[in-house]
Amino acid sequence: MLARKPMLQALDERHALAACEVIDVAALRDETLIVGMATLLAVTGLGVTLVPASMGNVQFPGIAYRLLTTRALMDLRCYCLRDERWPAAHQRPARGADAPSDRRKI
Repeated sequence: MLARKPMLQALDERHALAACEVIDVAALRDETLIVGMATLLAVTGLGVTLVPASMGNVQFPGIAYRLLTTRALMDLRCYCLRDERWPAAHQRPARGADAPSDRRKI
């Protein structure tokens, strides 16, 4: 794991929950959760998605990003082949909240 990052709720700015500054996770119980090209699909109103907080810096027309009342985290991982020489795959992040819990190669 390279890092553990907080998550935001991404949803169509016309969605009822977009009016909230912070969204309670319980309010998502009946929502359709989109995965894959989720942020782009959320603007169509097909559902909602969770994204790393850093995505809040990427402004897609029609998408609203909201904080969650519950701390949700996403593990960012990097996988490489055993003989791969990609430097980022072999660097250790700083210790602390973002410290990796495991380092495995496939």
